[in-house]
This record gives sequence, structure tokens and C-alpha cells, in this order.
Amino acid sequence: MEDCKCDSGSWSQRMLDVVRWCNAFDLPGSAKPHCSPFLINGKQVGVVSPDVKAQLKKFPAVFDVTEGQNGKGTVALSPTLKTYEERTRKVHEVMETLREQNLFSALTGWRNEKYRVSESYQAEPLMALERSATSLLGVVQYGVHINGYCKHPDKGVCLWIARRSPTKQTFPGKLDNISAGGLPAGVKVFECLVKECAEEACIPESIARQAVPTGTISYCYMDERGISPEIEFVYDLELPLDFQPKIGDGEVSEFYFWTLEEVKEKIASDEFKPNSAVVTLSFLIRRGFINPDTEPYYQLFIEGMHRSMHF
Repeated sequence: MEDCKCDSGSWSQRMLDVVRWCNAFDLPGSAKPHCSPFLINGKQVGVVSPDVKAQLKKFPAVFDVTEGQNGKGTVALSPTLKTYEERTRKVHEVMETLREQNLFSALTGWRNEKYRVSESYQAEPLMALERSATSLLGVVQYGVHINGYCKHPDKGVCLWIARRSPTKQTFPGKLDNISAGGLPAGVKVFECLVKECAEEACIPESIARQAVPTGTISYCYMDERGISPEIEFVYDLELPLDFQPKIGDGEVSEFYFWTLEEVKEKIASDEFKPNSAVVTLSFLIRRGFINPDTEPYYQLFIEGMHRSMHF
């Protein structure tokens, strides 16, 4: 599909750049053609870059690495690891060893938090994996993001926007949704939502439970930490006019109450965490603030928010 012609400095072009950043793994010039599928019991659950593959080859009791005729080959868990618990334990030991060797920047942000690993969200979990290691095996990371909004009598619909703490392990100081978080293994989406609302913005459970699910966004980016396919469960939460979010666990440093026009400008800037900007973009599109008759990249935005997780 041929892109529309827009000024390189226009909002449309800048926003498209953000959407494309979130899908960097699919862009020309990425390492995608050289990556190998990661398999458990013959089911693909991730994708591994050549540099990670080279290290995993050193652990033949855990990873069965093949080169293949095309040079890509596969990375599979050893068939001797038959249970969820055994796979989880053995892979964790490998990741701890790689962490001690300080080979990958992703593992410097060790979380002591496990993510589920499965062929799809509805499929049975095959193992759990340390959160910081997910990008090394290219497994799908699930999370929940909340668009917190309010209907102001004079300004119209406004959004509460958070600024991440400057000490956050990822994207420090960037603008973000009012609340968001990764989905740990064994935790339900709405349970995670209520917890994150309370911890990050001091939103009472009675209000948080009014959040409305609006679907998912999906994308796959690649940066210095590795390959990150992500699926975010997106919710809209209408907040009372007199509600003021407060800093909770210290992951947020400040909150802003902005009109949709102000928010629109910010999400196309370097100030915003890219995937959170796309979550906010989905809100603006669903509310009709951005529409196909006035936005030349409308369809490209939609496509970029719904990447297939079939590698």
C-alpha cells in the first residue's frame, strides 16, 4: 500500500512514526529475517534473535537449537522438560546465569515477576518466565492500559495523563496513560486493572470497577532489550469531575488534566511513551476526534494497532 503524502513535520507523519516505532520488528532492515522461532512442544510461542540464539546453544539440556537449511533454524525447549513447573524452573536458571554474565541489557531490569508463556492468550500456559527475559525469547507480553477521562462542562472530554517517574526502569520521565501495568502469570485482567489503578493513581476500587473494556491493541517492536510482541487490554474509565489522581507507589511523578487537542499534540511527540501514545490514539479514534475524512493516515493507524501475533 502506498502512503499518502504528508509533510514530514506534520502531526499525521509524526504520529505515523510513533505507530511504526511500535512495529519496528516488521520494518525493512530489522533483524526479523534472521530470527528463529521459539517452540515448546512444537508450538511457536516466541521468536529469538541470532545473538540470543548463540547463547542459548550453550545450554543443551534446556534448549534444543538447530540451524536449519536457511540458517534460521529453531530454538525449542528440550522435550525432556515435560511440566509447566520444570520448564519454568530450568529456563529461569538459564536466565539467571545470563544475568550474572551481564550479556544482555534486558536482564539488568530484573523484576522478580513472572509472565505467562503460551501459544495464545486463550491457550494453556506452557511455562512462566521472568518479565525482563521475555524480550530475549520474543514471547508475547500482556498488559492492561486505562484511558482515564472526564467530561468537563467547559473544555469537553479531557484525559488524565501521567508522567512516569524518572527512576522507572523503562521509558523514565515519559508521558503515559493514567494507569497501566503488565499482566503477571495467574492474574486476571480486571484484577490487574484494579490493582494498578490503586497503586499508581490512588483510584478507589469502587471507581476503578466502572472501567469499560474497549478491545486490545497489538504490536511488536525491537530495541536494545530484544524483541517485544505485546498485546494490551484497553479500558476506558470515566472519572468524576472532582476526582484528582494522586501519586501512589512512586512510579508516577505527576498528573496532567488535558483537553483532547492538547493530548493529540503530545502523543505525536517524543515526550510520550510510544505504546501508551497508541493506546491514547485508539481513544481519540473511538471518540471520533480523529476520523477518516480528515486524517490521511487513518487506516495505517488502525493497521498499526492490530498486528497479528503470527510470526
